[in-house]
Amino acid sequence: ANLLGEVVSLVESGTTFDPSTSPREVVVAAPDICFGHVLRVGQRLAKAAPRLRLRSTGASNGVDRLVRGEVDVLLTLYRDRFPAAVTAHKLPNAHWSTLVRQDHPIKATPTLDEWAQYDHVQVHTGKAGRSPINDALAVAGADRRVALKVDTFLCALHATASSDLLFTTMADLAGEHASRLGLRRVALPIDVSPVPFRAVLRNRSSDSFSNWLQTTLTAEEDVFGLDLSR
Repeated sequence: ANLLGEVVSLVESGTTFDPSTSPREVVVAAPDICFGHVLRVGQRLAKAAPRLRLRSTGASNGVDRLVRGEVDVLLTLYRDRFPAAVTAHKLPNAHWSTLVRQDHPIKATPTLDEWAQYDHVQVHTGKAGRSPINDALAVAGADRRVALKVDTFLCALHATASSDLLFTTMADLAGEHASRLGLRRVALPIDVSPVPFRAVLRNRSSDSFSNWLQTTLTAEEDVFGLDLSR
């Protein structure tokens, strides 16, 4: 796979990308909670290059895959350091809140005791590291009962929509999914630091396509069109 990526990059570096005719597949790597923003990236690109095709994939090892040419756009959380071969664009930080079904009995601004009395759903990504929610609870001298662990954000959102479970997540990233599922936000009764959110691309000098991609996605003031207030 590495050799193939190097061959593709070598071939493309010697050609000029033509957005009006290219049927190229653009690969966007992102956590599934960001899928609404993946679609927005695709919509912006489609205006400039109507024959492009979009493929969405998971963000695991996304930076390495981006450098190798296997991924074209990476939306990534938490990470602040990147190799010299890529350019990282800051997007608005992702803030935490709790999502519940629309008619859930919990108050819009619950106390910590009220929030903790309900069962919770948690996304288990398999990555090493502590949960920022559990860390904040430890500081507050509190705890919660995680009744359900799932592998994806979308599973957690669907479980929340069909139960009394509480799902504490970066709700501004999940806004479109939450709206379609009829979920509402509940204030989080503990302080949890917001999460850095970045859009990452290969440097403009990599090839003509990478140059076009950077120019197109950063042409407007709202970088990548990712308005997280939606």
